[in-house]
Amino acid sequence: MSNKMLLLASAVIALTVGLWAAWEYWPPLLGYRADGALAGARDEVRKYLVGSQSLDSSARRLATRLEDWRRLSDRARPAPPLGPGTLVAETFDLTPAGFASDDPRINDVYFRAMKLSIPAEASPAFKEAVARQLDSVAAAARAKRPR
Repeated sequence: MSNKMLLLASAVIALTVGLWAAWEYWPPLLGYRADGALAGARDEVRKYLVGSQSLDSSARRLATRLEDWRRLSDRARPAPPLGPGTLVAETFDLTPAGFASDDPRINDVYFRAMKLSIPAEASPAFKEAVARQLDSVAAAARAKRPR
């Protein structure tokens, strides 16, 4: 192999490794990917709202998209300094364009997705406790809806 081919092959390998590292670790690209995951989550909600997917199918796909968003957004920015009594909360809006943010079906698919997000390896007692808490929050959200 000639020196030019060796140099070209080395440059291609270095560029590939650099692009992969940027995609996996560079905060601006992680933020871009997190935004894409959240847009995908809104799309799953939209598919449920227009009736092109069932509740269970939408909830499963929404749970996956939200887990991707959480994983990417956690890596996209450094953790804030924590101290005694510190609470870090992040909000997001799952309402797709063209739909009312108070549509009760959005909460329905969201809470179903959260139930499906309980890790399979969790103990039965933990799964039951989390499911009860989610049911309680969902019932409170339903009771709060305007009639």
